[in-house]
Amino acid sequence: MLEDGRPTPSIKYYEGCSMNAIWAVKSRGIDPQSGKEIFVKKDGRTTYIYDVNDQVVCGDSQPKFNGNFGVNGEFKGIGFSLTTSYRWGGEIYNSTLVNKVENAPIEYNVDRRVFTDRWQKPGDQTDIPRFVYGEPATSTNSSRYIHSTDHLRLKNFTLGFTLPNQWTQKLMIDKVRIYFSGNNLLTWAKWKQYDPETPVNGEVFCEAPAMRTFSFGAQLSF
Repeated sequence: MLEDGRPTPSIKYYEGCSMNAIWAVKSRGIDPQSGKEIFVKKDGRTTYIYDVNDQVVCGDSQPKFNGNFGVNGEFKGIGFSLTTSYRWGGEIYNSTLVNKVENAPIEYNVDRRVFTDRWQKPGDQTDIPRFVYGEPATSTNSSRYIHSTDHLRLKNFTLGFTLPNQWTQKLMIDKVRIYFSGNNLLTWAKWKQYDPETPVNGEVFCEAPAMRTFSFGAQLSF
């Protein structure tokens, strides 16, 4: 489907098919000899010619499993807690690559991948097709833009230490706890080029990723 002249993931509803299905023409990537994208027709034949009638379900923005889990514990005044989030079995449509890289007007300020990673000569192995100055963008709605959202993220980790009573009583304090806490510390993702928790309606745009933050502190009770 085209939106303002640019391809977007097709939305179709069929009985027995997920309402979050991502429809596109299957792609075998960029031909190293020509720099053109290789499409797969419904009958299995390959072609350079894009045909919207060859669209099939290539992914689903609704993951099979997603959620959070955590654990905490304490021993001899040392305590910890951690919380993670996970997602498995879903896909996303990379609108950033479509609209900000491959379909961006090459005469203006564009993503550097347009120049550094594009196909340039026979034998080049790349996932970005050739560009010809003056020709309109030829990016189409294909499975080349669909990526996995599988990931596991350490959302929060907190480590604390409670000072022994014999130390704090001398200072006339009932309790002193020193702690360190961090958010979004680690992320293991199948597709590493974007933040797996930022997609909007099954698409990746240019959203800012979640911030990684650290904090140190002390809790005093009198």
